[in-house]
Amino acid sequence: MTFQFKFSKINEPYINIIADELDTARSEVCNAGFELFEIWENKDTHSHEVWKNLNTSETIRFNLIPEKQDDQQDASRQDVVDELVDLWGELRAIRNHFTRNSAEYDYTEGDDLYIIQKPPSPLDKFWQKVAEAKIMIEEDQEGWDFVIKDSIDATVFAYYDLAKDDRLAIVH
Repeated sequence: MTFQFKFSKINEPYINIIADELDTARSEVCNAGFELFEIWENKDTHSHEVWKNLNTSETIRFNLIPEKQDDQQDASRQDVVDELVDLWGELRAIRNHFTRNSAEYDYTEGDDLYIIQKPPSPLDKFWQKVAEAKIMIEEDQEGWDFVIKDSIDATVFAYYDLAKDDRLAIVH
């Protein structure tokens, strides 16, 4: 069994038409005995139409070329400023929403920045307590010796000064 293809019949003829001239092209093709077979749209734009003559089985495709829009003007300086003001207002509303509803954001008045502060980990708390204990030893050695035994180090003191959950979290 053999198949014969006429490759000239596979590719249908096409006509490139500007969108303004589509109505006149449609009326001419209708008068020639063609009927609208398909309308193709890509991303909400009318891309092409397929017309078919039922008597002769001929097809014609109209490739639609969108009309050029030369009447668009560039934005004026005032339009750009107005858009920036609108964006600034929207960003400010977003910032205000987060500052009212979240304790993780810290607003510093001087530089108008938001610094996101994550809660300290148990290990961070431990090293902070160690630093505080060392400062306490340097500032008041006699008070330290009176309250704490000589064999107790600042790290041991800081470890036992932590909450029970934090102590369990840093023990390996």
